[in-house]
Formats: sequence, structure tokens, C-alpha cells
Amino acid sequence: VSGAEVVNKTEGAKPSVDSVFDTLTGQYDEIKVGDPLYVAGKDISIDTSKADEFVGLKDKKTGAIVKATVSRSDNQTIDCVFEGVEVEPGEYVFVVQTRSGLGDDFGVATATRNIKVVG
Repeated sequence: VSGAEVVNKTEGAKPSVDSVFDTLTGQYDEIKVGDPLYVAGKDISIDTSKADEFVGLKDKKTGAIVKATVSRSDNQTIDCVFEGVEVEPGEYVFVVQTRSGLGDDFGVATATRNIKVVG
């Protein structure tokens, strides 16, 4: 094995969002701004101290993103709320940007889900 170079290559997690549940209306993937949300998925832990890790709503027309306040997260669930933001009813992309708890040695991965914001 002379001359062989051993490289330890580690990939980051591949997060996914399975559902976004509005805890007040009892609806999945249909939310009201200001209602507490329960998000379920895989590898979705958020480090709220990092500016590039967040939960957000991306406007499909303009691409603008508003961020949620995350109160708790682990690898499978997130509790969050969109408060103090103006969001028109319509179709949006729910975005989770995370390192999945793997630390700064890994890049940020994005998980998305199409949802509807209602008035």
C-alpha cells in the first residue's frame, strides 16, 4: 500500500421536512401566521445561535424569506412560530436550513416543503 493516500470523507446529513402542523387549527401544511407550528422531519435540528441556520417561509413569487422564531428543536421535530411578520395568504415554500447538529465543519443543508398560508 505504499503511496496510497487515505482520506476520511464525511458527508453531512440530508434533512427533510415531512409535515408542518398548525397546532391551533389542527391543519397540516396549511398555517396561519402567528400560530404555533410543530414541524416533523429528519435531521432538522436547528442551532439558533447560527445566523445561517433557520426556519423560514419563502415567497414563491418574489423569493423573499421571512424567518420564524424557533423555541425548540431536535433531529426530528421543531417548535416555531412566525410572529411579528407580514405574510400575505398564498402558496409558500417552508424552508429549514440546518447543519443537523453536526457542527461548523459541515455546510448548511436545506429541507423544503410546499405549504399554504391562510388568513
